[in-house]
Amino acid sequence: MDNLEKIMSSWQEALNSDQELKERNRNISSTLEGKTALQLEVAKKPPQVIEVQDGKFTIHQGSVRTPLLKWTLSLDLFKDIMLGKYRVVYGLLDPRGEVSFDSENFTHWNGASIIEMLLLAQELAIRDGEVSRLVRELGE
Repeated sequence: MDNLEKIMSSWQEALNSDQELKERNRNISSTLEGKTALQLEVAKKPPQVIEVQDGKFTIHQGSVRTPLLKWTLSLDLFKDIMLGKYRVVYGLLDPRGEVSFDSENFTHWNGASIIEMLLLAQELAIRDGEVSRLVRELGE
């Protein structure tokens, strides 16, 4: 398992243990149930897809036609965000990345849940020394 896979595995575990996300997912307005919430494309790495089925978050390699949010970004930007150099919201606006939405199905409610998912990834990398190390060593 390479570093990105290990990071994604830890993130998946964090997503599935977060009580706030579980509550959000039970609410019809903010649910991500049955959807591909996010497709993350870090330069020179396989795309990662986060889906929600039966209340469970899964992260796997691949790509889909219409994720709610697709974020393509440079490796440097990914590392800067994960390690807390930039806030997630500013990272989404950084010119080293590109964001696209499934405008037909994307709402501010599920958008807030997706941002919360990204914040969890950042918090995980900041507080977990092993994940921080894996992020720093990505691309080396």
